[in-house]
Amino acid sequence: MKIFKAIFFLTILSAIVTTSSSAALSVVVNKSNTSELSEAQVKNIFMGKLGQFTDGTEAVPVLFEAGKGARTAFDDTVLQRNTSQVDAVWSKLIFTGRRSPPLQAKDASEVLKEISSNPKAIGYLESGDVTDSVRVLATF
Repeated sequence: MKIFKAIFFLTILSAIVTTSSSAALSVVVNKSNTSELSEAQVKNIFMGKLGQFTDGTEAVPVLFEAGKGARTAFDDTVLQRNTSQVDAVWSKLIFTGRRSPPLQAKDASEVLKEISSNPKAIGYLESGDVTDSVRVLATF
């Protein structure tokens, strides 16, 4: 019985460690976008506080839908908010007319498609999903 408990405990511990380790996240833009952004500027764009790149071009954030893709990891790691808090901020900005809603994506292929076709778009992906169709601006 003690061996069974030990194996069970190690299995649970292993599962927790595996799920808590997250892949690196890459913030990506269109290949034609030559802007550079600080970590704070990236955060401000995705929180709706900043609406343009350093060259003055409009920045259009592309977010995964809640619970999809790298959304939870990005919100927690980069924005330091949970998804409900991020959605609440955007709801207020949209309701007051201060910002247009961010574009929504269901999966990495939608993010890549939008970023590669829209020079104003900025999004994020797990680093393993990045292709040469976009430019990596930052990695977290």
